Order: sequence, then structure tokens, then C-alpha cells
Amino acid sequence: MAKKVVTTVRWKPAQKQRRPSALDLLNETVHLPPRFETFASSLADTPNEDSLVDVVNSHWAAAQRSMLMIGRYLLRAQNQFRGSFMRAIVPRLHFEYRTANMLMQIALRVQEGVVPQERLPTSYRAAYRLVTLSTSDLALADKRGLLRPDTRQRDVEEFRRELRRAQMTSQSVLAARRDELQARLERIRQEQRQLEEELARIVEEIGSKDEDGIIIDSNVEDQVA
Repeated sequence: MAKKVVTTVRWKPAQKQRRPSALDLLNETVHLPPRFETFASSLADTPNEDSLVDVVNSHWAAAQRSMLMIGRYLLRAQNQFRGSFMRAIVPRLHFEYRTANMLMQIALRVQEGVVPQERLPTSYRAAYRLVTLSTSDLALADKRGLLRPDTRQRDVEEFRRELRRAQMTSQSVLAARRDELQARLERIRQEQRQLEEELARIVEEIGSKDEDGIIIDSNVEDQVA
């Protein structure tokens, strides 16, 4: 009778799932099937004005969230590639360093808890002009209702112009007070000089001979004082 041969399968450890890198995600996006590309780029139906506004605002909000994500990536890269960030990364971006810096500043303020992400203006320029205000000015902007997604850049710029005008007014008041104090000090100095001159004449007169021809000691000045 033939013996039955039993084969054993060697145990293999499960492969560790590798987290996809940014390049993997980029490659997946680039090599999508043409049919999917066509579907992704097709327009949704907008039978009325409301539906058009909704879909455009939805895409706009998604674009602004993407801008914040870009800022977060750049902020991390600035620390991760400290020695080569400006040389090897910034020149290869599709936008200037000024824009990159704005996005990083927004991401930093959100990270620090200065402004909640959900209250940032969807315009990254408006968001940048807000988050770079001083703490007191940002609190005033919050009272004005500017910390909201639909805040426009021109609203923020008008607010900043008001701040500059108020600062100029405050400086004008301080400058006027400065001039008043300087003039007052000059009057006091002039009065002091007159008093010193009068005192010197009195001391000189006291130090001269009296009516009986007796010379009065000049130390009397100290006694008079």
C-alpha cells in the first residue's frame, strides 16, 4: 500500500502595510485611467442658480482647504529640510516663495491655536492678513465679525486701514502732548535761569560792604538759602 505524502506549507509572516508616500499618491493621480479622468473633470448638472452657487462654493472651499494643507506640508518641510528648503524645494514649486510663506504662516497660526481652522476666511490672502495681526487687533477683528469663512480680502484691508488711521490719530495726540510738555519744560528752564540770575545778584549785594563799612561774609548765602 502506497504511503500518503503530507506536504507542509512554511509559515510566512504577514507583510507590513506600507504607508503610501506623497509620490505614490501623486503617481496614482497621474496614472488614473482616461475614463476616470473624464468622469472626474466632468461638470455636475446645475439646473438653477442655487445649484450653480452651491457647487462653485463647494469647489472653492475644497480649494482653500487644499491651500491650508499645502501650508502644513511646507511648514513641516521647512523644519525637516532646514538646510535645503530654500535651495532645493522652493525654486521647484509652482508658486513664488511669497505665496508659500503666506500659506505657512496661516498653517502655523492654526497650529498654534490662534485662529480655528473652521473660522479662517476661504481666501488665503484674507486669512493671511488676519492671522498676522497683533493679538489685540485680531481680537478687535473678531468683534467686528471678520473671523468667518466668507470674509473677503477687501473687508480685511479696510479693517487694517482703519487700524492705521486710528494709530495715526493716536500718534498725533501723543505728538501734540509731547510738544506741550517740551514747551512747558522750556518755560520752566527759562524761569529757573531768571531766578538763578536774581539770586546771584542778591548774593553779590549781600557780600559787599554794608552801610557801616563792614564786609559781610559771603557765607551768608548759605545761611539765606
